[in-house]
Amino acid sequence: MSIKSKVISALSWTASARFAGQLATWAITIYVIRILSPDDYGLISMATVMIGFAFLINELGVIPAFIQADDINDYHVRQIFGVVLVSNGLVYAAVLVAAPYFAMFFEDDRLTEIIRVLATSLLIAAPSAVPTAMLQREIRFKGLSIVEFCSMITGSVV
Repeated sequence: MSIKSKVISALSWTASARFAGQLATWAITIYVIRILSPDDYGLISMATVMIGFAFLINELGVIPAFIQADDINDYHVRQIFGVVLVSNGLVYAAVLVAAPYFAMFFEDDRLTEIIRVLATSLLIAAPSAVPTAMLQREIRFKGLSIVEFCSMITGSVV
C-alpha cells in the first residue's frame, strides 16, 4: 500500500469516527443537560478545565517524540511506557493535592471531589498511550479510529 493511499485511508477513517463519535457525544450531552441542574453542569465544566490542563502535561512530550523517532526497539518502548506511567501517576497526585485549592479559587468546595474523581481518567488513560502511539507510527488509523470512537462513546456514557 502506497503512502498516498495510507494517508487517504487514515483521513477517511479518522474523519468518519470523529464525526460519528461527536454526534453520539452531542446526543448524550443534550440528555445530561436535561437531567442536571445548571449549577451541577457548571461544576463539571469547571472541573474539566483542570483535568484538561492535566492531560496537556501528563506525558511530558514523550509520546510525540516516540511517534516521530526514526528507530524504536523494545527497550525504548518499555522505557517510554514506564515514563508515561510515572508521569501520569505524578500528575494524578498533583491534581489530588491541588483540587482543594482549585475549589477555593472558584469558592465551591464541591469541586474538590469532582476533580478527584475525574482525575482517575489520568490513570485509566496511561496504559493506552504507548499502544496508541504505535498505531500512529504505523499509520494504522482504522484501528485507532475504532478505539477512539469506542472511547468517546464510553466516556460520554460514563
